[in-house]
Amino acid sequence: MDLHQWMLADLAGVRTKLFDSVVGLIPSDRWHETADGGGSSVTHLLFHIARHQDLAVNAVVRDHDALYLQFRESLGLVTEPLG
Repeated sequence: MDLHQWMLADLAGVRTKLFDSVVGLIPSDRWHETADGGGSSVTHLLFHIARHQDLAVNAVVRDHDALYLQFRESLGLVTEPLG
């Protein structure tokens, strides 16, 4: 199995586990609730997974800027600089 096929199979496996174990079980109207009153929400975890996939594929494999950088403002994810 080459790297490309392995990555596709791994991604498909993660997607299946995520949808079968989380997305398919938790109603979407509860995705913003945090675990134990302060932990991560389903929405946060889905974003985290997508962002890491973006970094892995675009920044590491393709040697391009992550797509997140192009869309963060429209997603409302731009932070003000510290200072």
